[in-house]
Amino acid sequence: TASQTCTIPSADAPRCLKVTYTAVLDTNSLAGLPLNANLIGQLQGASERLIPHYANHTKASGGEFVGVDHIPTWELSGDESIFKMAIGSDATSWRQNGDRVGLWCSQDLQRVLSLLKWPILDCSWDSRGEKNARGGFGWDDTSKDKTDLTIARDKAKDDFNATSAESTDGPYCETYGALDYSYTDENGNVVVQAIAWCARSYSYVATIDEVSMPSECEADLYFDGGVSGTDWDRDDNGDNIEEDFVRQRVTNISDEGELDICIGDKSLAMPEWNDPSAGVIIKLRGYRVGGPVIVAKPDFNYQSSP
Repeated sequence: TASQTCTIPSADAPRCLKVTYTAVLDTNSLAGLPLNANLIGQLQGASERLIPHYANHTKASGGEFVGVDHIPTWELSGDESIFKMAIGSDATSWRQNGDRVGLWCSQDLQRVLSLLKWPILDCSWDSRGEKNARGGFGWDDTSKDKTDLTIARDKAKDDFNATSAESTDGPYCETYGALDYSYTDENGNVVVQAIAWCARSYSYVATIDEVSMPSECEADLYFDGGVSGTDWDRDDNGDNIEEDFVRQRVTNISDEGELDICIGDKSLAMPEWNDPSAGVIIKLRGYRVGGPVIVAKPDFNYQSSP
């Protein structure tokens, strides 16, 4: 029976093992093995599971994804299905009833695997055990009408400089102040008082799962650098963070998945105060970010054995 052998070198496939397989052209089983041991089917299934973990690099502009709210991946069905040659435009899988194993299986596997170039690495914010956050709160309880914002800010600043803590909430920077914040005390009395808050944090990027790359390569860091709602005056306080979901940094990732990225001010300098006015509900100045995602960009080409 005619057959074809294809090798996928492990050094060229970040999430693939080195596999040599034989496609038997006129049967759905290999040398009498049962169907569930069919190597073609196993490789097809493995490819399907890999697809959601790879960015669709054809949608990048100059190597960067722009105007998106997530990293685009390859489609499993529809007009943009990655399975163009497999079994039909509406297919979501190779492995369907009535499939026949043939030369096209090898061609499809080579084509699909050749498109899986940029792995998407789920990441988290990490403190590395450092006290990477400060925060301070203050209020005016000494002036006659208790609405002196300068007193509240001075107390908040003193509290900010005197405290530090470990945080895995990601980098942030925020201040707020209110001239006439009102609340009801334990005696049922309505109290009007000036209050102030300031906080800042820096964070490192860490991959969640164990990563193995062919070699050190370029990697892009994406996260949402904006803030939500109308209660913010956005200000990155010099931390070089873009608004919305965009590529925030270009860096390198080692062959063992190690990253050296720190976002935010490691000195934890006092951030700029907001600009409140009387009668305005608390309005914050600064930023908060979303979760980080790394797109690794190894430089390689798949090659078939002769």
